[in-house]
Amino acid sequence: MKYTSVLLVFLVITLGCKKKDLTWESDWAAPLVSDTLSLENLVNDSTLGVSGGFYELNMRRLLFDLNINDLLEIPDTTIVQDFTIAIASFVASPGFTFVSSTEEHQINIPDVQLKSISLSKGYVDVQVKNPIPTTAIFKVTLPGVTKDGVTFSETYSAPPGTDANPGVVNKTIDLSGYTMDLTGSTGAGCNLLLSTVKVSTASNGPTVTITDQQVTKVEATFRDVEIYYAKGYFGNQVIEEIDTVGLDILNGYESGYFDIGNTSLKFIVDNGIKVSADARLKGLTSYNNLNNSIDLIHPLINSNLVINPASGYWNTLTPSETTIEANTGNSNIENFIENLGNSYKVDYRVQLNPWGNVSGSSDEYFPNSKFRIYLEANMPLVFGMNDLVLRDTFDLNLNQEDSKVKIKSGKLILNAANSFPLSAKVDLFLIDENNALVAQVSSSELLQSGLFGVVEAPYALKTAHSQIEFILDDSVIGKLDQIKHVVVRAKMNTTDPVSSMDQQIQIPEHAYLSLKIRSEFKTSNAL
Repeated sequence: MKYTSVLLVFLVITLGCKKKDLTWESDWAAPLVSDTLSLENLVNDSTLGVSGGFYELNMRRLLFDLNINDLLEIPDTTIVQDFTIAIASFVASPGFTFVSSTEEHQINIPDVQLKSISLSKGYVDVQVKNPIPTTAIFKVTLPGVTKDGVTFSETYSAPPGTDANPGVVNKTIDLSGYTMDLTGSTGAGCNLLLSTVKVSTASNGPTVTITDQQVTKVEATFRDVEIYYAKGYFGNQVIEEIDTVGLDILNGYESGYFDIGNTSLKFIVDNGIKVSADARLKGLTSYNNLNNSIDLIHPLINSNLVINPASGYWNTLTPSETTIEANTGNSNIENFIENLGNSYKVDYRVQLNPWGNVSGSSDEYFPNSKFRIYLEANMPLVFGMNDLVLRDTFDLNLNQEDSKVKIKSGKLILNAANSFPLSAKVDLFLIDENNALVAQVSSSELLQSGLFGVVEAPYALKTAHSQIEFILDDSVIGKLDQIKHVVVRAKMNTTDPVSSMDQQIQIPEHAYLSLKIRSEFKTSNAL
């Protein structure tokens, strides 16, 4: 009883007092960012190659690709033929041919003179109208239009009709695979299509009277024509373009010095069409992320280049290639590349047949003909860095909405595994949802160059492991709810581990940089 009484007194005193929140402190750790940076995805995409176990720049960008159907655009063309008899009237017996006509039709292609084309696609919509009171048989032939050696010929049976309400037949024919001779009746013309139309009364119909007031009609509309072969004179066309080539890998460049060795940059015109041309590289400008620009200086900038026609035929076609090469000996290419442009403006001009129809209308375009312009850069990735600054941005959420748990102090820890032969001083910039700076946190520790590490599997690369701590002071802790992104800013150097001097280096194949950012916080917890 004595102990029971004491316990009861204790409970009364406890329950009768004002209760306070129970609080304690705890340590928390959580991963925030994990990413691996490498150059693997740039290999074989016309940016990087590998030679002797090291990466090399092997960039090839297509600037211009001339399509035959851009060069020779065949407009939709409608041919209308009206036929009337030359006398007031006559009596037509069954099977009598009262229309027989061969005509040339001009295809209007300004400044282009075509002798022959072959079609990969195209249609002709044919409509015939019969005004006489018996069935009429229309035979439409295009003498110069053939497929597999067979001339285009179609026959239509139109029902009886009147002048006001003729008998009508409509049909659409696929022209894919057809070749069209456009030299006309003499065989020496251009853009001329021959047609022959014959119209007869039905052989099993009645005898009818045909008058000069009755108009028999044939209408053919050629549409959606696409060419895969053409011969003729392709005109004196001028194409002027300003293209932009992007290098997104350099979007994060901020400052510092980048030093390269010998390199070359080529402007290449590859002409697979049997047509003469000239080309002019009017200018090439590098723009970096800081809006600094530099123009390429070269003796042939803004000079005309003579572009020879391709040679050969269907299976032996050989393109001609004309190149402007900028290298260390003839240009400012090193300064141009060292600007670290993330975009390049290329201004150029191409003119077909600058001297007129010197081929005698023998320009030719084959299915494998290509007229292309490339920008190409080739060099070993041998370079040095002196305080070169790049940055990248990651999402980050440090929201502490729970009123019972408050962060009192903490730090962000960057763990890195680096096999690139360069070191970096890393700073973190904490950014809000409007991309405004909330705080900057720094560390005196370096992200070590792979040259200071040890050889590791699976690629037997020297790899250095670094742990860099960023202490969050009270001013940062109070603003954690505002932080939505972290900008990782790296100031890089290529330091020799022996001499501690900056040096030129090569990047080994499979080099990578693994980054992991985690938080360690001390929190105050309450119930």
